[in-house]
Amino acid sequence: MKPDTQTHKKKRALVVGNRVAYMRHARTTLAKAGYQVVTISAFSAALMRMASDRPNIVVLDVCDPHQDVSALLGRLKSNASLADLPVIMMSHKTISCSRVGRRSFSSDR
Repeated sequence: MKPDTQTHKKKRALVVGNRVAYMRHARTTLAKAGYQVVTISAFSAALMRMASDRPNIVVLDVCDPHQDVSALLGRLKSNASLADLPVIMMSHKTISCSRVGRRSFSSDR
């Protein structure tokens, strides 16, 4: 009897950010939870990767000073094939980082 490939297929996570400590922590945590982890530093590359090889979950650094998290979420949620993709927003900094205070994030976009 052939094993069910869906049951044995490893879940995939895409981690997006450019800070070494954040990427290392996210990769280690997700790998321990059974995910195959891909890390990408540029949001534009992340969108292309999601479209060509859809992950099971996406993890974003909300305090990345070089990228606009709101814009990425907007583009992600406006794409019909990716709109239902679960997104976790985290950072290795405290939640009081200045960008979070000035931005409004919504999963309903």
